[in-house]
Formats: sequence, C-alpha cells, structure tokens
Amino acid sequence: MIHESPIVERHGKFHVVRDDMIPGGTKQIPLRHWLPELDAAHFVYAASIFGKGGAALAYACAELGFKATLFIARTDKNVPWVTEVQKIGATIIWTDFMTVDRIEELAWDHAMETGATYLPLGFATAAFAQHLGNYARKLPFEPAEIWCPVVSGTMAGALEEAFPNAAIKGVAVVKHHNYQGKGQVYNALEKFVRGAAIPPPFPSWTYSDAKIWRFAQKFGAEDAVIWNSNA
Repeated sequence: MIHESPIVERHGKFHVVRDDMIPGGTKQIPLRHWLPELDAAHFVYAASIFGKGGAALAYACAELGFKATLFIARTDKNVPWVTEVQKIGATIIWTDFMTVDRIEELAWDHAMETGATYLPLGFATAAFAQHLGNYARKLPFEPAEIWCPVVSGTMAGALEEAFPNAAIKGVAVVKHHNYQGKGQVYNALEKFVRGAAIPPPFPSWTYSDAKIWRFAQKFGAEDAVIWNSNA
C-alpha cells in the first residue's frame, strides 16, 4: 500500500505513523520522487538484510521502471523482504561476510563497471533528505516529540530539519551511524542482528523500529509521535 501522506493511529499515549504499511517503508516515498531527478535507470546500493533501505530502493525502482542491484553480505538469517524484492525484479549480489565499508566499495566498483548510479548508505544526500522532509511535513499536526530508529541517521536528521521545534528521540540500532543532530539518542540493548526483546503492540520491523518501544514507554511524552518507518 502506497500513500503520499503519513497514516497515523493512536496507541495508548502515542501517535504512531504506520509506514510499516508501505512495502519499502518510509524511504520508498522520497525515493520515488528523488530517483527520477538523477537521470539514471539503474541504481546500486550496499544493503543489509536487517535494514530496509534495500527494500525501499527495490520497491521504488519497480514502481518507476528502474533497475535495482543490491549488494548484501551472506547470513544464516532468512528475512522475507529479500525474496520479495527479487520477485519484483531486483538483483541481489551476495558477498562474503565483511564490513559495511568493504561492501560499499564492491557496490561502487560494480556501479562504475556497469554504468549504473551508486547510492550512498542511507541515501544520505541533501536532495533525498529534502524529499523525506516534504513527506514528513504532511503529518496532520505539529509534533512536539518524535521517536524514530537511527540506522544510518538520515531519517533522524530529516525529521529534525522538517520539525525544528520538535524534540527528536532516536533509538540507535547500530554502533556507528551518521546522525549528529541535537536530538537525544538511546542505544538499543539488542544487537542489530537480533530482534526486539520488547516489541510494540502494532506491526513493526523487529530489527529497528520495534526497538523504540522499550524506551518510548519509559521516556516518551504524552502525544509523542513514534515514526514506525519500516526502516
């Protein structure tokens, strides 16, 4: 299901943005607006099965008629989205287990060899962040506090830019991210490769969004927004 404005539901004291209803999550929305601006038809990305950036790109490319190639490190974990994006035309290139930096190098080299366009981790560009902010600002009210996952940090930064008067509360699910804003960041207790030990009462991606719930229950303000990004 694709929607151009956030769908919000009430869960206890929180407003929850239900972007888990979008196959590729929140980031598919700005990608569908940004990719056509890049004058390219084939995009290469270093993905993780535990994040949903690769899924967002694959679904956006399928919608736009573009090609997506994802570099992913092999793992014994089985997540449905990898099979699903292959069914809609995405190409998966599996690598040995290695650092994200090394996978990015392989993805970059492949893009250069094939004439494709390499996209940075988290789509960390000003143009993508602007499109993400444009979508976020369609929230039907002005939030005072927003909770979101921090993977690359792109989303937290875009939300901070979109809502400068809101308190950003991020839950980092990886050790290293690029968010350097003014928001408060909590560190998830589970490793990135492990699901949330205390999941929320609504559908949520277990490796990222679902890890917000533990902290939001304890520290979240009344009427705070939880951006369930499917990230």
